[in-house]
Amino acid sequence: MRQYETCFALNAQADDAAIDRQVNAVTDIIKKHGGQIVVEDRIGTKRFAYPVRGQAQGYYASVIFSAETPVLKDLDRHYRLEDSVLRHLTISYEGDPEKVKEQQKSYHSALDDRERRRKERERRQRDERHGRGGYDRDRRSHDRDRGDERPPRTESTPAPAADENPAPAADVAEKPAETTETSQE
Repeated sequence: MRQYETCFALNAQADDAAIDRQVNAVTDIIKKHGGQIVVEDRIGTKRFAYPVRGQAQGYYASVIFSAETPVLKDLDRHYRLEDSVLRHLTISYEGDPEKVKEQQKSYHSALDDRERRRKERERRQRDERHGRGGYDRDRRSHDRDRGDERPPRTESTPAPAADENPAPAADVAEKPAETTETSQE
């Protein structure tokens, strides 16, 4: 038995049940010929580089399997007869399927992390638009709008403006103290 990988793109406008049926049909053909599924990866909807049969995107699935050569003819026949299969490719697989499983796990966890960060970013942006959470530069007006009037802020006496020049103390001449002459006789 040799290892093969088959990848196919389905019409993305089909419902989930139809897509599931198509992927299961491929795995059933493989199992019918005595093959076994090593890795099944439902990649999901991706955009095409150019329109294929009038479609701009397709649902991708990939299956790594071990089987005898005659299964390839039946797979090809199935792909050609099914209208929902837009593109397909089956190749001899020479890699390590365990590495593929690890890559899939890391890929899916990265997608989950990216989705979580996207949702968090959208929540922050929504909160900023509605004046909730985070630092609000115009907090007093926000509180006033809600009816939480804060007491007015007391201002200290303003400092003299820079263009005003108060007279320096050194310019004032000191007057000598008056001396009274007393005669000492």
